[in-house]
Amino acid sequence: MTGAFPALVSAVKAALAADPPVSTAIFVNRRRAVAADQNTSVVVRLGTADPELGALHGGPVDWETNLAVECYGRGAGDEAVLQVVHDMVAMTWSRLMADGTLGGLAMGLEAGRMEWDFENTGEFLACQIMNFTVLHNTAGQTLESQTP
Repeated sequence: MTGAFPALVSAVKAALAADPPVSTAIFVNRRRAVAADQNTSVVVRLGTADPELGALHGGPVDWETNLAVECYGRGAGDEAVLQVVHDMVAMTWSRLMADGTLGGLAMGLEAGRMEWDFENTGEFLACQIMNFTVLHNTAGQTLESQTP
């Protein structure tokens, strides 16, 4: 068995790294991971996880786990950087929506809020954050993945 939460993050990272990758720099659970020599990067980050309380007495537990996918990009100006990020987001969206089970780990994947962040400190940097809720379950009295 595999830890349910690391498995979800790994599955999302693998989907984004498939050829052609969304970015050549894909990280897990980092903050602001854009090196000076990179024009793009992606971070897959765990958020929160809520169990279905009625199932906590020995049986499988259904979870709603929040994941964020952060797409970072650099560009030559305000509109150019927004387009760089949009292209990455479009690829990410397409990949994740194509298999809402994340390779059989989840019962479903629901899209949530999108957020944008911008910085201009001598260069144009943008980030678009996509939030997802993953519906999955764990085996009774463990935090191990249970295939739906």
